[in-house]
Amino acid sequence: ADGSQYFHEHRDYFDPKEDPPANFEQGGNRICTVITYLKTPRKGGETYFTKLDLALKARPGDAIVFWNVKRDGSVDPDTYHSALPPRDGDKWVAVKWIHETRYQETDGPAQQPSPPSKRGVELQRVKVDMAA
Repeated sequence: ADGSQYFHEHRDYFDPKEDPPANFEQGGNRICTVITYLKTPRKGGETYFTKLDLALKARPGDAIVFWNVKRDGSVDPDTYHSALPPRDGDKWVAVKWIHETRYQETDGPAQQPSPPSKRGVELQRVKVDMAA
C-alpha cells in the first residue's frame, strides 16, 4: 500500500505450492475473507477482482465475503484482488480472515467452516449495522 490508498493485486490465501510451511502453522490457510467498508470515497476505491474483471463499489457499512479456497480445499486463483485508489475522498476498511483452525490459540482446533458448494468465487454483500 502507499499514500494513495491503492493496494496492488494479491491473494489472501496461502498457496501450498508457493508459500513456506511456516505460513500454515498458525491457523492453517485463510479460507475466507470478509472486507467491511467503514468509510468509502465519493469516486474510486473499488475492490477489483482482477481475474474476473469485476469491480465492487461499496457503501459505508457494506461487507463482502468471499471464499479463498474451493470445496475440495484447493486454492481459488479467481480471488486475486486489488484495492483501487480513491479519486475523491478516503477509503477505510476492516479485513477479517477466517482460518482453517484457531489462529494463534493453544486450546485446539475450531470446527472448520464449510466452503460454498458452487464452483468459483461467491461474493456476498452484507449490510452491517454501524450503530450497534
